[in-house]
Parts: sequence; C-alpha cells; structure tokens
Amino acid sequence: MQHNQNVQQLVRAERFRRREVLRDVSALPSGRLARCGLRLNYASTAVTIEQRADGTAGFGGLALCGSVWGCPVCSARIRQGRAVELEEACARWLREGHGLTFVTLTLRHTRADALDGLLGVLSDAWAALSRHREWKEGAGFFGFVGAVRAVEVVHGKNGWHPHAHLLLFTERPLTRRRTKGLGRLLYRCWEREVTRLGATCESAGFNCQEVRGSRDVARYVSKVQDENGNERALGMEMTRADLKRRGAGVHPFTLLDDAKVNDSSRLLWREYERATHGRRCLTLGHQLGRRIGLRVEDPDPQERGTVAYTFDRDAWRLVIHAKARSRVLDAFEAGGVDAVFLLLCDLHAAYDWTNADAQWRAERWERNQERYANAAREWAGAPLVAL
Repeated sequence: MQHNQNVQQLVRAERFRRREVLRDVSALPSGRLARCGLRLNYASTAVTIEQRADGTAGFGGLALCGSVWGCPVCSARIRQGRAVELEEACARWLREGHGLTFVTLTLRHTRADALDGLLGVLSDAWAALSRHREWKEGAGFFGFVGAVRAVEVVHGKNGWHPHAHLLLFTERPLTRRRTKGLGRLLYRCWEREVTRLGATCESAGFNCQEVRGSRDVARYVSKVQDENGNERALGMEMTRADLKRRGAGVHPFTLLDDAKVNDSSRLLWREYERATHGRRCLTLGHQLGRRIGLRVEDPDPQERGTVAYTFDRDAWRLVIHAKARSRVLDAFEAGGVDAVFLLLCDLHAAYDWTNADAQWRAERWERNQERYANAAREWAGAPLVAL
C-alpha cells in the first residue's frame, strides 16, 4: 500500500514538473496551456486543498486548461475518468448479452510525414468509411451498433505514428470466425479510404480481437492483451495513452523532459500541440452514447473533494514561486494540515523572498507598462504596438 502511494506521488510530481516546462515551451496563441493551474476559476475566491474519497489530495479553485492532448495534469485526470466510464459501459453491455470487438487501425508513415497531415488522414478515412455503403451493409450483417474511437500518438525512429483504437459494439457476441470476417471487411474498407486520400496502410499494423464475457465478464471486459503479452485494462488501453511505454515510440509528454534545452524536442512538441489542438481524442455518436450510457463530452478535469485547507494569497504565491505543488500534496497526504503548515514555514524560511518579490514586481511592471502604453496610444489615436 505504501509502495503504491509512493509511486503515485512520484508520477504526480513528474506531471507537475512537465507542466512547469510546458509554460516555457508552449507556443499556442491562446496561452491556455501555459496558464493552467495558475489562476482562480470564476467561481472561486481562494485556492484550497481537497481530500478525495480514495485518500488522495488535490488542489481546488484553480482554472484548468482541460486539454486531453497537451497538458500532463489535465490529460491524466480526463483519461482516467474516461477509462472508468468506458469500462463500466463495456461491463453493462456484455452483461446484457451483447458483443464487443477491439480493433487497431494504423497508417504507414516516415520521418518526412507531418503529424497534422497524418491525423487528418486518420480522421477523414474513418469518417468516409463510416458513411460508405459497403461498410454499412456489411457491418449490419454482423449486428454492428456503433463504435468508440480513441486516437493515440507516439513518436519514434520513423517519425510520428498516430493510430486509432476502436471498440465495435454488436448486438450479439461474435464467434471467432465472424470476428475474422468483420476484421476483413473493416480492413478492406479502411485500405480503400486511406488509399483514396493518398496514404497507405499495411495489414501488419491492423488488429481485430474479440472481447468475450460469457463466463468471466470482469476478466474479459477489464483486460486486453497488448503486443508484448502484457495485460492492460480495456478502458486504459483505449484512453490512457499517457501511461504506455513502447519500444517503438514514446508518448509526446516525454519530449517535455528536455524541451527547454533540446531544440529538436521543443520543435517536435510544438508541432504536436499545433496538430492536436482542437481535435477530439475519444469520439462516439450520440445515439451509441445513449445506448451504452456513455457521455460524449469529456469529464471535468477538476476532481472534487472535501475542502481541508485554504491558502491565503501570500501562501499560494510561495507555493508557486518555490514550485512546491507536489510537495504540498505529499505533505498533506502524509500528515494532514499540520504537515502542510510546517512545509510552508520551511519554504518561507528557505526562500529568498526579496529577490522573488523584486523579480515578480519587475515582470508585472514590464507587462503592464506595455498595456498602459497601448491604452495611451489608443486614446490618442496612434497605432498600437504588439504585446
């Protein structure tokens, strides 16, 4: 139990650290990623520590970006929520006597291929396939009801590798022979649409696997075997791309580890956040969502709990300047509010507040000076200067 808690704390610290790096390397015009977890949301008056039912802690009252692609912190929370919801929906579906099939669709790619183009082909090919008469009529023969599609992106020696995981919901469980027939139909339609868009695919990257639950629903719903023979929760396989470790590629969040000092990693990260911005990670139709009891919208990244501690303005500024978010949560989980207070005292004693205040005030004055100058120019009718 203690070991698992330590691992969770290390993973949380890594996500907070990567989000700090993200503030410096993100190039999205809106600045939404860079501001995640810095400011209060519109409904809050102070930052709090909230204790959840599972014994873990988190911050409340902060405005979060809610990016499932670009933010290490929000992505983990949203994907975890999606994984739990999807596993529950799959369990209900199989208990009712229906069928599930797990599919992986890929594209052939090289280092010269841009991620935005590959994601466009992946999305457009699936949309065209779903509308095609051959697929509609053929899938209807197998009792096809709908599909949940999750897109995953990794980067390896051959460049960007986006691929899609599909869960095909059928009215009845399919035999092994029918599963192979459904797979052949799907791959034939997929290859045609990918070729029509000017790309290629290969059968080696295609996987069609039955998910059966007549005898042991929990095992077959919650576990799917990966390429290395390891078992992973089905909901995790579909949604938790941030947890996977692959020999052939790494998750883009890994690029943040040296993005501040490595120009190549920084450029790759910026390509990734531009290409994924505005795209959905997990998609399903409204009709299927109502049928299986799965909402279309992503869950709220703000995890709710019982308020246990409230920061005043100076204390929260201290936590931000010292980059001690994960340390604060670790202290609360280990010793409660008293441990948080002792940590804040140690941070205050060890931190050079004179320089920190001077630097913070200088940066604020520099930003506001440009705004004040532009306000004066606007009042005088002069051209504005880009901020």
